[in-house]
Amino acid sequence: MKFKLGDRVRLSKEGQEQWGNAPHQGGGGKGCISRYNQGGVFAYVVTWDNGSPNSYDDNHLQRVVQRMEIIGNELILLREEPD
Repeated sequence: MKFKLGDRVRLSKEGQEQWGNAPHQGGGGKGCISRYNQGGVFAYVVTWDNGSPNSYDDNHLQRVVQRMEIIGNELILLREEPD
């Protein structure tokens, strides 16, 4: 499997062309791989940051890397960018 549970993702260019930016498709935002879709047509279930879940295949998704920094005693998210 290309993605692991908990990976941050967004729709790839191919995914955007096929599925668009509807709210149930993440609305152009980001989400997390929440489970594997065993026996389904698409391998992954993504729960988008807006709370909507949907299923996708490897080529529909792109990993998002979180850049973080420790400031004092806190881990701060600086930005998220495509992998």
